[in-house]
Amino acid sequence: MERYQGKKVVIIGGTSGMGLATAKMLLDGGARVLVTGRSKAGLESAHKELGKDAIVVSSDARSLTDIDALASRVKAEFDTFDLLFVNAGFSIRAPLESMTEAVYDEMFNLNAKGPLFAVQKLSPSINRGGALSSSRPRSRTSRECPATPHTEPPRLRCDPSLGRSPPSCFLARFALTR
Repeated sequence: MERYQGKKVVIIGGTSGMGLATAKMLLDGGARVLVTGRSKAGLESAHKELGKDAIVVSSDARSLTDIDALASRVKAEFDTFDLLFVNAGFSIRAPLESMTEAVYDEMFNLNAKGPLFAVQKLSPSINRGGALSSSRPRSRTSRECPATPHTEPPRLRCDPSLGRSPPSCFLARFALTR
């Protein structure tokens, strides 16, 4: 039996980066996986990479209407599920003086409002003993704004014995909670 056989997983922001890598690893381990993304190109690319066993859904993590629709789709596909990985997020690298209200609102909606309401809508469908995980976008000082201090929010912490990549650490933790 495969490590994640029978597990059902929802990954918000699963069409690229760590979300896509996590989806691949879970699928390879036998899980049923639903990933979300926003761009048509990202959705098509993820569908090709993940194959027919994955469910790839267009959903904007900033939109409460899309979050409601996603909750309905998850209920229809899985009824209940074992893991919610809230992975959508981004940050703008810009000096403080060039930050606008529109940019701030977009970042806040994706990094704070969206995850809060996604968890609110989807957590009632997480099975007893299931897991909720979240990643955060990283901010780094860049060439465009060398004088702007940035702090790194907490990320997944990996035990070196579980592998070096965040997805392998994340999956090891998921496996340990079963």
